[in-house]
Amino acid sequence: ACVCVCVCVCLFSPAVPSGVICEFVFPPGDQQLVCLESIRASEGEDVTLRCHSDPKLHLDEQTVEVSRDDLPGRDNIVHLYRDRKDDFENQMTRYRDRTSLDPEDLTSGKVTLRICSVNESDSGRYVVFIPKLDIWCVINVTIKAKDPKNQTKSRDPTNVPPTSDDPGAEKKTDVRIIVGS
Repeated sequence: ACVCVCVCVCLFSPAVPSGVICEFVFPPGDQQLVCLESIRASEGEDVTLRCHSDPKLHLDEQTVEVSRDDLPGRDNIVHLYRDRKDDFENQMTRYRDRTSLDPEDLTSGKVTLRICSVNESDSGRYVVFIPKLDIWCVINVTIKAKDPKNQTKSRDPTNVPPTSDDPGAEKKTDVRIIVGS
């Protein structure tokens, strides 16, 4: 079990003399990670997993583990940050060179992990875990396949509307109505 102690200077409390240092103790279970429950994206897009500690804690000296708990086996590390640096040794091969964690955000209690160029196999349950604090959150990610109908190529002749010179062009009928008196 872990007890988090935050130290601050109490400047405006009438009950505490000015300049006195106060300690706020958060027993285990009083801190948490807060995140969006789900993210939706299309193949090829970048996805950013975001969460923050509540209360705000400095996480830059913590181990931050992002894993997939919906995959079989124990080798499910998407990204690992420890000893103030990224640790790619145990990262799943499918995420190599596709993830980046923002270390500056950790100092303000935020975890920001970007996954580049996602595909359908990236859909699943992502767990952001801070082991020393025993706090975590789960983010469900759903990646949908690109719609082949929406994938147009500018030089693809099938995407050009028919012209009147085109034998397969749609026939248009000019209808005029004459109203007489």
